Amino acid sequence: MSVMSKIDFNQLIALKGRSFFECASFVLQKLLGQSQTVQAKCERIYFDCEPDILQLDDNLFLVDLTNFKSGSFHDYAVAFFMEQKQLHSDTMYSMCPDITASLSLYDSASCRYICTDFIVSQLRRLQLLTADNVQSICVNDSSFDDVEFSLKETGIKLVENSRDFMFAHCVWILYTVVQLIETKFDTVNFFIPFYSTICKQSFDIAKNLGLPIKAIVSEQVLYDSMDSCIESFYDEYGYVPAPECAMSFAQCKNSLQNMQSRDNAFFVVLSTQSAFKYTETVLSALGKIASQNALKNLKLLSNMTAMEIPNVFLTVANKTPKSMTQIDRHNLCNLLSELNL
Repeated sequence: MSVMSKIDFNQLIALKGRSFFECASFVLQKLLGQSQTVQAKCERIYFDCEPDILQLDDNLFLVDLTNFKSGSFHDYAVAFFMEQKQLHSDTMYSMCPDITASLSLYDSASCRYICTDFIVSQLRRLQLLTADNVQSICVNDSSFDDVEFSLKETGIKLVENSRDFMFAHCVWILYTVVQLIETKFDTVNFFIPFYSTICKQSFDIAKNLGLPIKAIVSEQVLYDSMDSCIESFYDEYGYVPAPECAMSFAQCKNSLQNMQSRDNAFFVVLSTQSAFKYTETVLSALGKIASQNALKNLKLLSNMTAMEIPNVFLTVANKTPKSMTQIDRHNLCNLLSELNL
């Protein structure tokens, strides 16, 4: 089997009934070349962690990717990235809070989170600022693109831009396609969060492999309509979505209403982050007022919805956050050079 060889319909059908780690091993060996090492890694890290695929309506599905480690779909990619990196001890960098939160769960990982605006949700903030192996650096008066350019100038590579990370996101894409398609004319349409360029790159890789998919990037909605998106999803299906999942679903419903035919098409809304990461936003959408206490918010959301609170959030809810390094962009390269000495 050659590296990057195409996946055909017969191969997809042959994977039906196979486990998640077998599907993961198949697609990663397509991308990286046939290897018993890759196969063993997939069996070790992807055993018993398959995504939940919930049918919402005719040809309409929700894929829940939030139940692996840190409550984020990035856990699937980080798990393989860390397996590939296990012999290296250098510090890892990310500009994504959810990737950093996932990395922080690995004792062998030393991480630096670089951001330009640290306004993130209560639980996401605690995930970042209570981890012993994470240093968070906020670059003041700068843009994402400017900071990313400065990092490249310093020779720093972000985890989210690594080959292994983007390849590993293809495991749940392939698995979803395998579960849904029935004929060689079928196409799986994924609605992905508007901000997720990382996700989009992985879909491009999967499509180049020959998977019958289309990635539709959801549009950003105004915050005054966010509450109604979350509330309507919960009322209709009994599932509590994070904001980006609710937005993707709203766009998906609009697309379906304007579609004349759904023949040979499946539509997939991705749940990429746990609703518990956004307790303030979700509670507000469901008519409750969040407090300043993270643990109280977790319990309130759990009691309202009968959802079990993941241990990863209970662990950080009562911790005291560390301070964050604040720096101007023109001093960023000097700081990083000093830290890497």
